[in-house]
Amino acid sequence: IIFTIFVIMKNEDLNYILKDASIDRLMIMLIGHPLVGKSTFIKENDLEDFDIISRDELVLDVAGTKDYTEAWKIVDQGKVNIKLKERINFLKGFSDNVIIDMTNMTSKGRKNHLKKFKDFHKVAVVFPFLDKDELEKRQIKRVKEVNKFIPYEVIDRMKKSFEVPTKDEGFDDIIEL
Repeated sequence: IIFTIFVIMKNEDLNYILKDASIDRLMIMLIGHPLVGKSTFIKENDLEDFDIISRDELVLDVAGTKDYTEAWKIVDQGKVNIKLKERINFLKGFSDNVIIDMTNMTSKGRKNHLKKFKDFHKVAVVFPFLDKDELEKRQIKRVKEVNKFIPYEVIDRMKKSFEVPTKDEGFDDIIEL
């Protein structure tokens, strides 16, 4: 509940952008390590009617299962990468509102996505790192709900790789939660 209140209170900037009539096409890039609440953010801010690019969902789709832990073990990552490129290429041409729901921890990776959405208003939404206790609580909950476990050492590596997003990367707005 505390997290939800925090997100709602900090989203005045996003609400302003969403209501801006001068923005024809909007791309929101969510930035944060696993378990920070990126997908939850979409639901809690009524953004589910945006077209969503989620590598995790593509992993499940390509593997043919809703069990993420099993999917991760069996999926051909090359096929996932192909599907990801296809989805991005389709949406950049045919969608007006896109959310990239991935970790997006490095400048290089973000720039690679941003350059594909040239005529979009591009917004970064940056999530704060979670401490170990909160990570453990969320990990337990996620495993129970969807059998999705991300090893803590993987999350730690992602945290270490994080580069603070800047407008020089191509963002029009950066919102830090």
